Amino acid sequence: MLMRGAEELAHLPTDVQNAKLAALFPFLPAGTTFTVADGVVTIEIPEAGQSEVTEAERLASKAEKRAQNGEFAKAKGIYERVLQLNPTSIEPRRNLAMVCYELGEFEDAKDHLIEVLRLDPTNAWSFVILGNIYSRPQND
Repeated sequence: MLMRGAEELAHLPTDVQNAKLAALFPFLPAGTTFTVADGVVTIEIPEAGQSEVTEAERLASKAEKRAQNGEFAKAKGIYERVLQLNPTSIEPRRNLAMVCYELGEFEDAKDHLIEVLRLDPTNAWSFVILGNIYSRPQND
């Protein structure tokens, strides 16, 4: 992953680099490692166990159904559990942002979308949703 300012990190001790990068990506699971070389930050994320992934997928499907039925508060809680099990899962995080948007929690929605874009800078839907948030009238 290319990061602006990564060359500045190269001159810091490894433990300081890791602390700064972990602060930028607080949603990544424990055991995530960072390497800085030649202005490039490499992030290695430990794989979630198969049972965690299966449970996360089951819960994501349940959350999606809740959201489709307009049960946004319930969907939010379920999506949060999904991300505890599999914090690098992009679609559930983006869907959580949409649920937050529907609940009027615009700052939380923006935060989740920014996290999606940190994981996948090419995620077009996240840009569309962010655009909708930023273009809404401020008195909402």
